[in-house]
Amino acid sequence: MFASYFLNRLLDLFEVISNESFWINLLGERTLLILKRYAGNDTILVCVFLSFIPAISQATKAFYDYCKRIKEEMFYVSVVIGDNELIFTPVDEYVTKHFHGIDTLRHVRGKTGYADPADQVQKNSYYSYYRRHQQNDQDNTPIIDLIPEKYREFAIRHKGHLIYVNRKDEAPSSDNVRSPFLSMASMRTDTIEIKMRSRDLPKLRSFIQDWVDEYYNARKNKLIIYKCNFNNHGWDDDNQWKEHGYRKIRSFNSVVLKKGEQDRILNDILTFKESKEWYNDRGIPYRRGYLLYGPPGTGKTSFIQSLASRVKMNVAILNLSGASDDDSLSSAMTQLPKSCILVIEDIDHYQFDEGIQEKKDDSKTSKKNNSVSVSGILNAIDGIASLEESIIFMTCNDMNTIPPALIRPGRIDLKLHMGYIDDYQAKLIFWRFFCMEQKETALEDIPTEKYPVLCTTVNDLIQRMRHTAHQVSKERNIPLEISPAELISYLLFHALKFKLSKQPQHLDLCCQSILDHIPEFIKSVATDRIQAIEHAKKKALLQQQEQQQNASSASPATSEAKIPTPPTSPSVEKKMIATNTNDDDDGNNNKHQVQDTGN
Repeated sequence: MFASYFLNRLLDLFEVISNESFWINLLGERTLLILKRYAGNDTILVCVFLSFIPAISQATKAFYDYCKRIKEEMFYVSVVIGDNELIFTPVDEYVTKHFHGIDTLRHVRGKTGYADPADQVQKNSYYSYYRRHQQNDQDNTPIIDLIPEKYREFAIRHKGHLIYVNRKDEAPSSDNVRSPFLSMASMRTDTIEIKMRSRDLPKLRSFIQDWVDEYYNARKNKLIIYKCNFNNHGWDDDNQWKEHGYRKIRSFNSVVLKKGEQDRILNDILTFKESKEWYNDRGIPYRRGYLLYGPPGTGKTSFIQSLASRVKMNVAILNLSGASDDDSLSSAMTQLPKSCILVIEDIDHYQFDEGIQEKKDDSKTSKKNNSVSVSGILNAIDGIASLEESIIFMTCNDMNTIPPALIRPGRIDLKLHMGYIDDYQAKLIFWRFFCMEQKETALEDIPTEKYPVLCTTVNDLIQRMRHTAHQVSKERNIPLEISPAELISYLLFHALKFKLSKQPQHLDLCCQSILDHIPEFIKSVATDRIQAIEHAKKKALLQQQEQQQNASSASPATSEAKIPTPPTSPSVEKKMIATNTNDDDDGNNNKHQVQDTGN
């Protein structure tokens, strides 16, 4: 009845407006005649119609988007996650694994993946390609992972709820861009939009948290390594800490330092982690810094890895050369992942700009070797806006090249020299290498009487290494000591040669071979030392040439460049310092004698 009533009213309206007198009263007789003249022209009508098509299309699209937005606001909740967030990778991995409709799509994206034989999800996967392979532990063949394309919405089920996922890319807002000369298109980042038909946003949040927890629970007994990707796009969100990979938990006793040094660092960190309230009550910044310095191959990086595993923390690696400026470094430090040891490796290889102005030729332009200043590093470590609750490890070969302000107490609280091996380290490395039954036993508690061959071998090994190294050092006139990495490499070579992993009965032959080939081993170490010295000479000459090119014409005389030598042990360093001191004293005495003669 109501339908017929409204239909009659609509017909009455059309009947009224179709009457010419209605338009005469509305527009006037003259205006109506002009409209009739142009409306009777078919060409004009077609042009007017075509000109309105884009406007009609835009209006239709805008109306559709408006209705869709109203629908989503009323009936849906959603969360958008950018790829600069740490939770992006866990969420992306979960939705990729649990989308079972990939075979129904016609156009998808492919990426390289590796099948895990222990992964039950992949064994029962929607990919028929997986079932073409008999997976085993030795199969590292790349396979094709298929994922939906961007801007293609797909659905997964979680706890009985249908959740819609859409991959997109977004550009930063103009407020976040620091440089006006950058294109927005070049700074677009990937995002994942997760949407669910509900009005309960906390429920969707709990679902996403379940996915993140599942991801990190699978890595609970792993050491996660993060790296900071400095995109240098010039906008505030370009400093992204991303998971670089993960490693198996490394035994704390797998790295051998000098006696007592491992426990010294470990006890210091454990005490620090238990003293947060003590620091806060006294107004002391809750952070701790360590510097490991010494020649290459002494186990600095390996020790940090084993230490992080022992104290149940992850590792975040920061490359100073990757930062575009001081603000970029400071932003990266404040976004450091939780429960991580920050590691800055080989800090002595970074060319610090300490604000020293040098005279240079006006016709030549100076080359910028770094992008972060010393003050920027200092402010990032312990400035007003610096990170609290942090543990920082720095490693270097030559501590003398680092600005003193960077390693003063308060920034670096404990310094540890990791030099060449002593007898204690050599013995413990040997026992843990060839006697797995005693790998967790202290050196003084190892029952050596049960292993007479190993006991004799390790004593002869140390004695012959020292004697041969002393002879070769005299012949070639170079300081020669053995690093832990060189000894481990030597022992590993013979263990693999005799296949001790499959044939442990060849241990006696392996031990004899280790003793027989010590001269060749020492000579190879000496060759490496000579190569390092030659490299240092070439580097010093290049630096001298660069200084001569940049020197001003007013001061043509250039000081003779000192040729650095590879790092040595503390004992050799003391001898060199004493020699230099005696030379300086002799030079001063000669100078006074010349002055007296002149007078």
